[in-house]
Amino acid sequence: MRSAVSHGVTMLELLVCVAIIAIVAAVGVPSLRQWMIAQRVASIGTEVLTDFQLTRSEAISRNTEVRMYFKVGSGFTCYTAATAVDSGSASCDCRLGAGNACNGTSNTEIKTFSVPGTSGVTMSLTSGSFLQYKPNAQIGTSNTLLNVTVSDGGTNRLNVQASPLVRRPTACLPPGSTLNGFKPC
Repeated sequence: MRSAVSHGVTMLELLVCVAIIAIVAAVGVPSLRQWMIAQRVASIGTEVLTDFQLTRSEAISRNTEVRMYFKVGSGFTCYTAATAVDSGSASCDCRLGAGNACNGTSNTEIKTFSVPGTSGVTMSLTSGSFLQYKPNAQIGTSNTLLNVTVSDGGTNRLNVQASPLVRRPTACLPPGSTLNGFKPC
């Protein structure tokens, strides 16, 4: 007598596999989403730190003052690095986009960076609306610390700081931040 050979899977086996996949997805997707938001905060914070350093090095290499002009509002956050030839009231406006941020001024745009409002990441400044480096790599004329906080509105926060005492910009984690890879402030 011959036994019947089964080719394929039963409905019960298929349902068990689908249930296991659903459980793994239900557990993994929120963790993956949180990880992606944390990486976005770290990436934008690192970009700001790099651009602080770019502003400093451009001031030295061009032998002129260079500023980062910040604009923070609902639905957008942006900044433009530019020479500060026109140090009066005329400043660059990053909301005009790359290549157009310094139109109507004698300043030369170096870089413009925008954080879309849909990214879930915002930047906030502790004081002022610009960072200024002089040709000798000193920060502007004030003795205040410029701190830019990059945040997702929750526990993923990163501070990027430029201090007249240190000269070089730094990035650190404020108290309560859950990001990895940076030192605490």
